[in-house]
Amino acid sequence: MSRVAETRLYDILKVKPNVTDHDLKKAFRKLSKDCKLNGATEQLKDIEFAYSVLSNSEKRKAYDNLGEAAVMEDDDPHDPHSIFSNIFGADSIFGFGGGGGGRGGRSRHGPRRGEDVHHMLRVSLEDMYNGKQKQLQLTKKVICSRCKGVGGKADSVKTCTRCRGRGICVMVRQLGPGMVQQMQTACTDCHGQGEIIDDKFRCKTCNGQKVVQEKKVLEVNIERGMKSGQRIPLRKEGDQLPGTTPGDIIIVLQEKEHELFHRDEADLIIDHKIGLTEALCGFKMTVQHLDGRVLLLNYKPGEIIQPDCIRGVIEEGMPVYRRPKDKGHLYVKFTVIFPESHWIDADQIKTLERFLSPRPEYEIPEVHEEVDLVNIEETRGHPSSSARSQEAYHSDLDHEGHGPRTAGCAQQ
Repeated sequence: MSRVAETRLYDILKVKPNVTDHDLKKAFRKLSKDCKLNGATEQLKDIEFAYSVLSNSEKRKAYDNLGEAAVMEDDDPHDPHSIFSNIFGADSIFGFGGGGGGRGGRSRHGPRRGEDVHHMLRVSLEDMYNGKQKQLQLTKKVICSRCKGVGGKADSVKTCTRCRGRGICVMVRQLGPGMVQQMQTACTDCHGQGEIIDDKFRCKTCNGQKVVQEKKVLEVNIERGMKSGQRIPLRKEGDQLPGTTPGDIIIVLQEKEHELFHRDEADLIIDHKIGLTEALCGFKMTVQHLDGRVLLLNYKPGEIIQPDCIRGVIEEGMPVYRRPKDKGHLYVKFTVIFPESHWIDADQIKTLERFLSPRPEYEIPEVHEEVDLVNIEETRGHPSSSARSQEAYHSDLDHEGHGPRTAGCAQQ
């Protein structure tokens, strides 16, 4: 179908990359209606953006082949200048812009788009279960409010005559007869800015940089069922630059480790230890769920718990992302702790035997040799008598005949 075939926009509309136009429109209408009913403004923006791209045959082809950077707002998916600007950044000499070395220049198809910025956000399992609005404070570049992104008084900002506002100069070097080399270097007159500002009229707030650093608090909506590694785009919240459309801030979720639960997609798993009595006779246990509810788990007497067996509670796992009414399951993996050796006396063992299954009967021949089973692991590092005998035997081998030495040989 394509060289890249990204799926994020298809996933937003919950369709496959080979979807027909009719099914695409049907999916868009259903999802946008649900968002309007639920007041999911940010989700509706994503749906509208995805549909605007995929419903346009040219934009859809560019998205499948070049990715999302080729179809962002104000960019022409077929404009190589715009694509290079997104890849290398607005400040790069590959921005192909006119003026300011890419800082304030416009492409033939409108302002270039700034780079996306990724931020990791640690989120608890409780927040992914219940959903939560979290605040994220960060520092970003914004257009200077005093000079409005000019860098100084309007009539004091002049286009650099040496680089003609490009911020770069082309140098030609003679390598040999008929051989030359072209090199691009930052303009030394304007220091790659493409403009020259008289120091007397330079903006005192931004010192001619056109942008200043500003702290901003952003609202991040953690939806129920989200998981670690999931991305939340905050549209046009990236750094601002004159003549450039801000990129997005991409929030990447990172799940915090939980003391009781661990997650497998939509399922929750608990590791729990029980004693032999609980394994044989049943038990009750309480679990505080991620939403604060206390679950009383009941295991009926007579149903044996084998070591490492797993039992579950239906639909008490994580909610499914964007389908919060659907849930996974809650699983409990049991480890059976057996009692210590000699935990009861001989008389009690006889009583216990009456309640357990009988031992298998073995025919014992009249001539036999009785040995004891021991924990060999505890004897590791201590050579047995057999090992000592073998060691003595090998040390006594003759180096030529590989036979045991006689006393006479030893004396020689």
